Amino acid sequence: MTARRDREAVANVEKTSRRRRLSPDSPELEKIWLFLGVGRSSAGVEQIVRRYPDAVLPDEINRAAKAEVCARRAWDCLRCREPLTPNRVELPEPFYLEIVDKGKPILEGWAYEGEFRQEFPECPKCGAKQPY
Repeated sequence: MTARRDREAVANVEKTSRRRRLSPDSPELEKIWLFLGVGRSSAGVEQIVRRYPDAVLPDEINRAAKAEVCARRAWDCLRCREPLTPNRVELPEPFYLEIVDKGKPILEGWAYEGEFRQEFPECPKCGAKQPY
């Protein structure tokens, strides 16, 4: 129980130091990606849900984000269509986003602003160099 509380305390410190508050109509939201999904409640109602629990640290979010990028942005060799795994994924720095309307939080979670970058090796099948 103490380990869980310690972890939650560290996670709260990270959230506080990296917190950004925006309104729901902020144009900045167009450049931000947030780890949310659509789920269903036990009554079958669709709702927005966070994909990761509260006590997650930025390093863990980065690892999860890199895995998401690899899974959702699969890349095939441009010449022979061989599936490739990136050597490296570069992400912007995560921050804790709170969307607040009339002083009340609507949505919150770890988020990124900007673009990510994947670096791929040369194709092992045909040797073609891949773009960034």
